[in-house]
Amino acid sequence: MTTTLINIAQDKALRIYGAIDCCLYYTSGKKTKPAHLIEFKRGKGQKPFTQDIKRLAALINSAAEINNRTSKSRFETAYFITTTQYLESHTNEYVRNHMYEKLKRVDDQIQEEYKEISLEYDVFQLGKSLHNDELNNTRNAWAVIVEISTHQ
Repeated sequence: MTTTLINIAQDKALRIYGAIDCCLYYTSGKKTKPAHLIEFKRGKGQKPFTQDIKRLAALINSAAEINNRTSKSRFETAYFITTTQYLESHTNEYVRNHMYEKLKRVDDQIQEEYKEISLEYDVFQLGKSLHNDELNNTRNAWAVIVEISTHQ
């Protein structure tokens, strides 16, 4: 049986962190095998956020193990992109520090579980949210991008 990204993603052992909801993958050059996976999520709390990144780390780790055995996998990197909202009254510094603290905790957990996986991440403001909350508070929309890859 040929190992593909779909086979890896459907592996029940890797599904302990949940299913992939919305993603794109792309190939490099003329190759037909996926090299990168991009998963998109709407803003969520800390636990699902952590689970999503752990799932992608497990996929990258599994693909790296297959590549080491067979040299057939081109799957190299996964990206996790999510959006979130913060009250307009929160300063940019507060939001960035808060998100970087969350991401650092996730990074520490990944390092404990997968020694060969590294995370790089960034947080940036997208602008004002189109919707106010139930108390009519204005919110700013933020994006979080996480790159998950093997140590090269």
